[in-house]
Amino acid sequence: MSLLDDLFDTEGMRVGLDALNRVFANDLGKRHPVQAQNIEHLIQEELPALAGVSARFRGQLRRLLAQAGGDPLSPLLQERIAKGVAYFFEQLCGMDDTARPLLHVEVTNKAVAERLARAAEAYQEGMGLKRFVFERMRTEGFGVTAYNKARTDFLLQQERPEPKREVRKRRAAEEVQTLAAEEVYGPPKHPDLIGKLTRYRAMKARNGKVQPYFVMTQKTLLAVANVLPVTEAALRSIPGIGPKKMEQYGADILNMVQKYCRDSHISQEETQILGFSVQEQA
Repeated sequence: MSLLDDLFDTEGMRVGLDALNRVFANDLGKRHPVQAQNIEHLIQEELPALAGVSARFRGQLRRLLAQAGGDPLSPLLQERIAKGVAYFFEQLCGMDDTARPLLHVEVTNKAVAERLARAAEAYQEGMGLKRFVFERMRTEGFGVTAYNKARTDFLLQQERPEPKREVRKRRAAEEVQTLAAEEVYGPPKHPDLIGKLTRYRAMKARNGKVQPYFVMTQKTLLAVANVLPVTEAALRSIPGIGPKKMEQYGADILNMVQKYCRDSHISQEETQILGFSVQEQA
């Protein structure tokens, strides 16, 4: 059970996120306020919620393991582990897709750059390792050998230098992700909706095997969360939502925004200030 505890434990994720948060809170918050709020939201809201699920889920696994006479290969236990891996992998990917671009923001101060580099190492040892292992378990299934091999492969991968061409490609993609959207749309007004949209974007990117910014750039995502478009006309007016994006993702985005407005008790008068209407809501 110790390996299962380790697999679903969130402590390493918390350490990595805390290290990154300290740099943004102390050194980079004024220059990158949206990113600072995003990482703080992950630590204060999303990670504690996932940690609670983790504690309950590990309790379930212990009971199932006891019922199976200590056999980790029992079909019922393996089925439950597979479902847990799928759920935790999706949640972790959404959080990682929000936080990882922050590792590569532009920093001109040498001391701050060194602190960010150390935070990036801690983040990679926590979130990076966890994402790598979950992805391997998702495709190969959980087992003692498979789990230990996944951890070893991750550590060996970190020791190999990333090819310069891949570094340039990655940084170019992340640069699109980290556009200073707050300069256009102001600070985030609805962080919960930002989280939902970010997880949706990550899911669609994984399914389509593309970078998240191909689904929706960070600037467009923040615009949707700030403007709260609840009609097709309102959504089409947001830069980055063209006919193709509307066809692919429009209905899903509208459903998320509409549900958020209902759940948050955002009135028709409040949305009309932005020039839109919620009359179409059921």
